[in-house]
Amino acid sequence: EVVPVSDFWEAEPEHQDYLDRYPNGYTCHFPRPNWKLPKREEIRRAG
Repeated sequence: EVVPVSDFWEAEPEHQDYLDRYPNGYTCHFPRPNWKLPKREEIRRAG
């Protein structure tokens, strides 16, 4: 079912540009010792 979007709240400042500030990414919930965050350029080329 497609419905109209409801209210939107912008993220708080500490959550903006998260991966720019923490380039190793977010791994709090599931440790992945052999996983590396791909560079944005690699993602764009693959997309």
